[in-house]
Amino acid sequence: MSEINAVDILRNYNYVNWIDWIEDILYYGIAYPLNNLTPEGDILIDIVFFLKKNNISTKEYDSALCGVLNKLYGNYNDAEKIIRIINVLVGIKNPKAKEILRKIFFNPELNDLIFNHDSVKAKILQAYARLELDVKEREEVKVHFELFGWKEFPNNIALMGNYLRFMFLHYEENVFLNSISSTIKLTSNLYSEQQIPFVVTLIEDKLREFYYNRKSIFYSHFYEWFSNVYNEVSHIKLFNLIIMRFNKYLNRRNDFSDVDSNESFIVEVVTISLNSIFDTDYFDKQRFSTIADWANFLIASNKRDFLNVIIEKNKYSVAKNLDCYDSSYIYNHEIIDENLCVPLIKQFKKVKSALEYDKNYVRENALYLLNFILE
Repeated sequence: MSEINAVDILRNYNYVNWIDWIEDILYYGIAYPLNNLTPEGDILIDIVFFLKKNNISTKEYDSALCGVLNKLYGNYNDAEKIIRIINVLVGIKNPKAKEILRKIFFNPELNDLIFNHDSVKAKILQAYARLELDVKEREEVKVHFELFGWKEFPNNIALMGNYLRFMFLHYEENVFLNSISSTIKLTSNLYSEQQIPFVVTLIEDKLREFYYNRKSIFYSHFYEWFSNVYNEVSHIKLFNLIIMRFNKYLNRRNDFSDVDSNESFIVEVVTISLNSIFDTDYFDKQRFSTIADWANFLIASNKRDFLNVIIEKNKYSVAKNLDCYDSSYIYNHEIIDENLCVPLIKQFKKVKSALEYDKNYVRENALYLLNFILE
């Protein structure tokens, strides 16, 4: 039937008619009066836009989607159909779906339900996150993952990503950022080497979303979080990989409009990195890369004077941490290559030896050190 003729029929469809139409599409792939609107799209999603384009209410259709999902609930052999309905709910933001989505989400029997690499639970959370939730509804999701995230995330990375997006959409900035560090602390040692790149990408993507959507407040909140959690997570490789990659993302944007109003943030991030550069448990090129990224950011934004501020803040604290370090320790642990190690250690020791009698000498050598890292 043509789309023009279908309009009058669909305008008179009620809840029962829509239930029958949806089930015909799911089980047989054809339905009256329409079963296809676009070559590649899903008719269950396309029909929403068709109805709106023709000024037909979607109220009965929205209810029917929830009705079909309720009927599918409990039939775990219908994962494909459940996923398909959920994909529609993700796309159209149906408030009537809240109850059934919540019921499916908190059913532990569906935790491992997968179809075509899609996790039902991850998809449910993606749809649920788009709805308006009251305090109780959002808190029960948050508490659930605080209790069981460490158990569920390693086997379902997409669920972890959707949880962090849920936190971004429904909580204040500090709570969202703390959920990132908590997730890293709880699960970092549970991922395989093959999973790590995907985890880094998902978490960094959430930081990008924060930066892009709330740019005016990003730096202040990010710095506060970074400085508060750094001592707890700086030894975790996953955290350093995420921060290093996110730093490079900020640098590549070549958007330095925020630098003037966020000088302290940039200076303090470099300060924190420098103060931890000789951490005995985690001393490698990633720390140097992080510092170099931020310093290059300052140089590219014509803020070389910031480098002097950074040096001034760090020249003593870095040098004082050299008592237990020598080149043999670093060589033996294969932490850093010889070409970088030797002059770096020598330079730090020069700064240390000069601390008591020549502050100008200390400053000059600290400047040399930072330039050396950047070369």
